[in-house]
Amino acid sequence: MSSSERINEVFYAHNLTGARLELVKQICIDFEKELSYLNEQLAIHRLDPVGWSLVYRFLSQDNFYAEVGKCAYVPKNYEIRISLGVPATVLSVAIELISLQVDSESSHLGKQYDGSSCSVESLFPGVTSASEIGGAATNLALDVCLLLYFHEVAHMVFGHCDYRPRNSKEVRALEFDADFNAGSIFGSWVMGLPSAIRRPSSSSELVERLIRAAFVLGVIFKAVSRESENYHYPSVRVASFMSGGVFSMTKNGHAPEFSDDGEGDKYWEQIVRDVQAPLLDALRRSSLSRFSGTEIEIQRDWDELDSVTYKVRNELKDGPLATLRVTP
Repeated sequence: MSSSERINEVFYAHNLTGARLELVKQICIDFEKELSYLNEQLAIHRLDPVGWSLVYRFLSQDNFYAEVGKCAYVPKNYEIRISLGVPATVLSVAIELISLQVDSESSHLGKQYDGSSCSVESLFPGVTSASEIGGAATNLALDVCLLLYFHEVAHMVFGHCDYRPRNSKEVRALEFDADFNAGSIFGSWVMGLPSAIRRPSSSSELVERLIRAAFVLGVIFKAVSRESENYHYPSVRVASFMSGGVFSMTKNGHAPEFSDDGEGDKYWEQIVRDVQAPLLDALRRSSLSRFSGTEIEIQRDWDELDSVTYKVRNELKDGPLATLRVTP
């Protein structure tokens, strides 16, 4: 998928050489390995028994693009199209945000952008050695890529591909539903990744990885979408992913159970705040700061999520989507 020659052809405008070329090549290889394994597991355990299929295809594009849709007009056959720009862009954003956190070992990389470009558009121009990039950035980038894959899987499995939203409220509701279910899949499947060093060592690590991945994916969605107004702010969107993650982890015995829902909500909200805080602070000082939202914008976004998005999502889930989803 990602020889040096192909990477150079796809990313010719980025002038990738040396360490930057090697980093892009390696993140593409690592993502494809995990994607191949997980897509096979999805087929075995969910799709094959009901006669559905899902394939993936990497596109030779340097932008951030991922979309699931019907494949060759055959009923129940779908394809996820993912650009090679996805893992490269995700790694670029992860490097910047981690470099801007307090006491970061790569703090010198927090000054790569001068205001005329950002980490979505320019791939870590200040990196001169692969050793400058610690495992934290690579692992975060891979988690974000997997969460994006799960998000697209959720669009397919839960009937979104076969439903045409009538307005922006329904678009947001479908995104919320995909986020919730992507979080649920993440909470169930990441524990079983083929590489032992990529598996969470504890349920608390799994939770923290989901929160960080959800936040970074929310940032990128907000930054690259032509319909950015249809997306909730990153700090709000984390709640959608986490709701699904908590649901599956509780079901699988990997999360504490609470007799009082209010107590449980407070417990998880505090964890989200604690884990998300360094990333939100970094985002506000980054080249992507305009996508963090002001306190007023974020509160308005929460109100929209609570009063509109939840309601519309439930109406769709119990209505037209009920007959379109994959059923066991």
